[in-house]
Amino acid sequence: MLYIFFQDPGGFFQRYGVDPDIIDNWPEIEATQENSTECVICSADILDKDRIMILNCPGRHYYHASCIKEWLKVKINCPVCRSTNVF
Repeated sequence: MLYIFFQDPGGFFQRYGVDPDIIDNWPEIEATQENSTECVICSADILDKDRIMILNCPGRHYYHASCIKEWLKVKINCPVCRSTNVF
């Protein structure tokens, strides 16, 4: 796998991440006080009015929209429960 990465690093990530068109079209919502928690990707609190994305994993986990978009470019699972059923 390292060989593939060094041959074509851009293609490597395209094959293992989520299609950017899907990520860009996934709905974002505004966080409310009841959403207050920590984004496990950046370790910062999710504050009222922050833009978040909720995944369709069994736990319906949510993250800062900008954080989960970057995560899904290289991984196809939920950072908390590791479910691959995210969309």
